[in-house]
Amino acid sequence: MAGTYDGVTLTALSHVDGDENPSGVGELAYLMRYSDMATIQEPTISTSPESVLTISGTHTMKASKSPITCEPVFEKNDFESPLQGEVYSKIWNPKLTLFMAQPSIAAAGGISALKNARLIALFRRPGQTTNYQQIGGKAMAAKIAEGSVKFGKGPTGEPGIMFVLEAHSTQPFYYYTGTVPVTGV
Repeated sequence: MAGTYDGVTLTALSHVDGDENPSGVGELAYLMRYSDMATIQEPTISTSPESVLTISGTHTMKASKSPITCEPVFEKNDFESPLQGEVYSKIWNPKLTLFMAQPSIAAAGGISALKNARLIALFRRPGQTTNYQQIGGKAMAAKIAEGSVKFGKGPTGEPGIMFVLEAHSTQPFYYYTGTVPVTGV
């Protein structure tokens, strides 16, 4: 990564006045296991700051494999990417929290199968209709860092499956502009 940012021209850090800025994570995410992927794309860095985060190529899946669709509950999802490390030795730690209502046998079995897998996760912000945010990448995978299955306490308890995907990365997240590889190669 030495020299990665040498050619990047930083012109401003600003907020676009009046732009929508809703919080949260949408009700659709895709999880892809490394073992199911044929190719994993990376950013092609040019002179723009956006290029450091943008993955414009399309990931491909192995034959008969596809991303795992996850339909979490909007009000319970979360994403944060804290910066960690020492002076001049920092790394991001993106964390995506997803909550799926109804602790079904299929969902619980699916999370059990993923608990030790290396993953890439694609997700969107509310109102985002194209492209995806991504955690996990070619060099450092996302992994399920924590999770729980709850049947709820009493008549108003919250039954469901919550899990946190976590990665370490040189970027707070990636911006995936490729196509979701819904069918195998």
